[in-house]
Amino acid sequence: MPNGNAIIIGVNLREANLKRKLREHLHSLGFTKTAEGALRAPGNSKDAIRTLHSAQREERLIASENFVTRAGGKLMQYFASGMDVKPEKISPVLERVSSGTWQSDLFRLASMSWSVPVSSGFGRRLRYLVWDQSNGKLMGIIAVGDPVFNLGVRDKFIGWNSEDRGARLVNLMDAYPTPQSRDMVCT
Repeated sequence: MPNGNAIIIGVNLREANLKRKLREHLHSLGFTKTAEGALRAPGNSKDAIRTLHSAQREERLIASENFVTRAGGKLMQYFASGMDVKPEKISPVLERVSSGTWQSDLFRLASMSWSVPVSSGFGRRLRYLVWDQSNGKLMGIIAVGDPVFNLGVRDKFIGWNSEDRGARLVNLMDAYPTPQSRDMVCT
């Protein structure tokens, strides 16, 4: 070392290891870097998005295997077959879902059919079953919840500063990808 004036740079091994694992994971999913160093997804088609989420979806389905075995048999009667649907007679009706009910289990089971897994979320969450009154079968599920609090792009677009956001965001709810969590509490 010249003149004995070495500079020692500390490395946070935990942080470096996390970054390495993240890079490896993103590479395994097909992400690449552009010449400018930006991250490029392997595609933006529905199939590409499904593929990106397939491992996570599989993990969630495996983790829910006991639930599906226990609840699936008795809840499948609420899913329509093609013969049950008469388009000219469809009459949608909303039913609010409360935690700990068979409707909550039905909501959870229906959300598992999605090709992109959904998060458990946070804050206020309201879940609804959409029934076809004409045949008593489930048509779909709808959920709304608290929006992301700190979202600079949204705030800039609307023209909110931090005080505006704090005062106004409490009056909003977003449609969201629904949770698969049986522990969710609805208000």
